[in-house]
Amino acid sequence: MHDTASFETFYSEKILPALPQLGKEANELKAWSTSLAVFVSLAVIFFGLLILTEAEVEGSWMIFLFFAFMIVLCIYQYARSKDAYVDSHKIKIIQEVIHHVAPGVVFKPGKTVSSKAFKASRLYQYEYATFEGEDYMEGIIDGVPFQSSELKVGCTDPDGRRYLRSFSGLFFAAALGSNVAEGTFLWPRQSDQESERLNHYYKLLPIPGTTKIKTGDKEFDDYFYIRSSSPAESAAILNPRRRQSILQICRAIQRPLSCSFVAGRCYIGIPLQDNLLEPAGYDPGNKEAIREYFTTISLVTTLIRQLQLQELR
Repeated sequence: MHDTASFETFYSEKILPALPQLGKEANELKAWSTSLAVFVSLAVIFFGLLILTEAEVEGSWMIFLFFAFMIVLCIYQYARSKDAYVDSHKIKIIQEVIHHVAPGVVFKPGKTVSSKAFKASRLYQYEYATFEGEDYMEGIIDGVPFQSSELKVGCTDPDGRRYLRSFSGLFFAAALGSNVAEGTFLWPRQSDQESERLNHYYKLLPIPGTTKIKTGDKEFDDYFYIRSSSPAESAAILNPRRRQSILQICRAIQRPLSCSFVAGRCYIGIPLQDNLLEPAGYDPGNKEAIREYFTTISLVTTLIRQLQLQELR
């Protein structure tokens, strides 16, 4: 992470110059939001009084049309202003943070990691009903090509009875080398409540051709449920240093990440409930929010460096 002096310098040099224009867009968005709330409230009060008093007001249909027009106009303008504000925020704030934290990394706000990569990870095995994402990043760090984005993926549960959000958070994929030819899969034994039932089925219906693995590291084995198609390769990948690094990351982010090493690639899913790189309300210069962007984006460099992925190329 970056120290306070580094952050303050970055904030003064890169963020402050962008705030006047972003502030104008945020104020416009707030104004349309307030106008919408006002017209909806007035319409509810007016027509509520008409119903309660059973009064007949001449031209009430014109008043109805007026309120309907103004509410639709406010919704339209709010949506347009929000899109413009979010786009500007991504370019002037998020992109600057990315360039500072991970120079050379390409940022494409409207793009996402492909569903093909998500399926190839084999971490979330059921057919999904919805697949969406944003805030795509790609580049090379320490010689390791990678891509990542926020993903929100939903499916029905194995009984087909209800919709489940099977994954919501940061999804990461890195290209490794021939040292990873088989498949090794790690699922956390403790997971968020919504996906608990899915994880139960993962264990009952394991990936064909894999066997359950124990590393002999009690802390690691207690934290992760592990399967592999090659115990020897799994042992090489999950060496003591990498096992400790994975546990350190889990403690630091306080999230139960899932991870797989499959056919020359590493995939990591980190469940996060919040929208990762979205504006914090109507204050584009919110320092705490910008620090959170630093933390989220730094996760990518941390995954590559702390897991020593360059050693697997």
